[in-house]
Amino acid sequence: MNDFGGLLKDLAIVLITAAVVAVVFQRLRLPTVLGYLLAGLVVGPHVPLPLFANVGSVGALAELGVTLLMFSIGLEFSVRKLLELGRSALLVTAIEVALLFWLGFTVGSLFGWAPREAACLGAIASIASTMVVAKLLGERGAEPRVRNFVLGVLVVEDLFSMVMLALLTATLAGAGVSASQFALSSLKLAGFLVALVAVGLAAAPRLLRWVMGTGNREVILLAAIGVCFLFSLLAKSAGYSIALGAFIAGSVVAEAGHGRILEPLVRPVRDVFAAIFFVAVGMMIDPALVLEHLPLAAALAAVIVIGKLLGLSVGGLLSGAGLGPGLRGALWLVPVAEYQFLVAEVARQAGVRSGELHSIAAAVCVMTVLIAPLLVARSEGIARGIEHLLPQRLALFETLYGTWIDTLAARRMGPNRRPLVRLGVWILIDASVILSVIVSASIWRQELIELVDTTFGVGRVVADFSILGVAALACAPLGLGILRASRRLALLIASAALPNALSPQYDPAATPRLALVSAIQIATLLAIGVPILALSAPFVPSVGAIAFALVVGTLLLLALRRRVDDLDGHFRAGSQVVLEALVSENRSAAAPSEPHALEQINALLPGLGNFTAVRVNDDGEAVGRTLDELDLHASSGASVVCVARGGSGWTTAAGDQKLERGDLLALTGTADEIALAIDQINATREESRKQ
Repeated sequence: MNDFGGLLKDLAIVLITAAVVAVVFQRLRLPTVLGYLLAGLVVGPHVPLPLFANVGSVGALAELGVTLLMFSIGLEFSVRKLLELGRSALLVTAIEVALLFWLGFTVGSLFGWAPREAACLGAIASIASTMVVAKLLGERGAEPRVRNFVLGVLVVEDLFSMVMLALLTATLAGAGVSASQFALSSLKLAGFLVALVAVGLAAAPRLLRWVMGTGNREVILLAAIGVCFLFSLLAKSAGYSIALGAFIAGSVVAEAGHGRILEPLVRPVRDVFAAIFFVAVGMMIDPALVLEHLPLAAALAAVIVIGKLLGLSVGGLLSGAGLGPGLRGALWLVPVAEYQFLVAEVARQAGVRSGELHSIAAAVCVMTVLIAPLLVARSEGIARGIEHLLPQRLALFETLYGTWIDTLAARRMGPNRRPLVRLGVWILIDASVILSVIVSASIWRQELIELVDTTFGVGRVVADFSILGVAALACAPLGLGILRASRRLALLIASAALPNALSPQYDPAATPRLALVSAIQIATLLAIGVPILALSAPFVPSVGAIAFALVVGTLLLLALRRRVDDLDGHFRAGSQVVLEALVSENRSAAAPSEPHALEQINALLPGLGNFTAVRVNDDGEAVGRTLDELDLHASSGASVVCVARGGSGWTTAAGDQKLERGDLLALTGTADEIALAIDQINATREESRKQ
């Protein structure tokens, strides 16, 4: 009874303090997550205040919060939903998460942290907060393109977060001891995940269907939470995080089609215990450690902002989602929270910098959550400012690349599907072998040095360089194999989007096709190379990895620049043809809704998008503004090809020429982008002010 009284007292202190602080934060329009952390700091052992709750009691309740939180995230995830988002979300998120992990790991290494400890910092920098981002989207709203982009990245990040958490658990348990122990830990983890998913898919849906037949919400909720706790118990018994088991339980239930029914039932219980979880995290924060590691936390926060912008913009561009949505979406995805504290808890259980990681995670959470609303409010200006720094030819390439991906999505690969799968498998095999060579050479490095030194008597320094040279020689043919296979894969895909001409003497799509080949090859290399860079980070010196990344990145940029320049010249020649057609239409007073000449040009100039004509209205927003001021590409993704006025006109090279009513513009881009651009051109000034 006395124990229960103490637990009741702790629960009362935690909930009342959390409620009071949350109300204050809500009135200040600050995220309630920060309020819960502050409440935990107030009732925790590190602040000399009369309010004090038992860390052990609150921590036990926080475990329930973690379980329900990850279960609810799993309910929102399913393979079906992942497939609906398409391959672009996978490509974008793979590049972004891997880049952020590597950057976070590199920051930790530069601050003198050991590889296992720095891996925790890499994980802390990698994943955005689903809770905070979802709340931001609900409060502020975002345009459909950006909202869909952000939600797609969040769903895939949830999947990657659990994979990373599982790998981190295995690494902290076995890495640094021996190669055999690390391999055994990884195999054990893979076997456990396969068994848990298989058993879950076989049993959980049947149980829930049977329970749902009663129609009783209370019984349904009890069964769902019971499944969640059972999976968490199985994960804990196997030596893994309860969060992993809860997430798998939620995703299994969602895959069975029960996620939409259960999510609103679980939400109120989840919210209560999630609040207790964040309060418990706040109780573990030591202000002295926060101040001690403030430079490291600030560096991680800066890395998150820069890494999100770089990873999501490049990923968005190469996936066809667009540079603009990538830049704007990156600023929505800056805040971190719940996952970072799960990583800190896994590290604490493994005995790796427990108190420090909680304090660093809290500092990074506070920084990113506080700056997120400011970044979101200024996302349009920030994104446009960055886009204005890019060369016009790169903006044109982005527009045309979007049309190629759009065309590709509308077509089936047909007989090319099997060769594509085969090439993809070979690329993955070569990449896996390269990663294995790097990891093996690092793990057995000291043993190999001793063996070479003892056998040949060349000294440890020479032996070390010899081992590195042999590893590099072993990886070289595999790297060349990836280059060749990625080139062949890109050629197959590009030929499906922009088929070869029947006549070899004249191929009007040759230049766009070569640009598409280069872009797809770069996307493939980044999708493979950045994860390899991230996974090999604990085994490769940071300085060498940075130098290698800079060299490879520079070579890729130079290769892309050459194709972009060729495409720009090809487009300029084509734009003159389009301009002549528009001028001819103006002279014949043809209506822009009947662009017969443009239809012929679309067939004549494949690969330059679907040219569309639009007339500037008398009271339209475009009247009296230049193309630079209108900035259609930044707002819609479409590009202006040329402008016809009366019997003359100009191409986009004259961006400082003011538009007049009756001007006829030729646009290119995807159907959605052109629709957005037309809406902006035809919008009245009053409508623009409302927007």
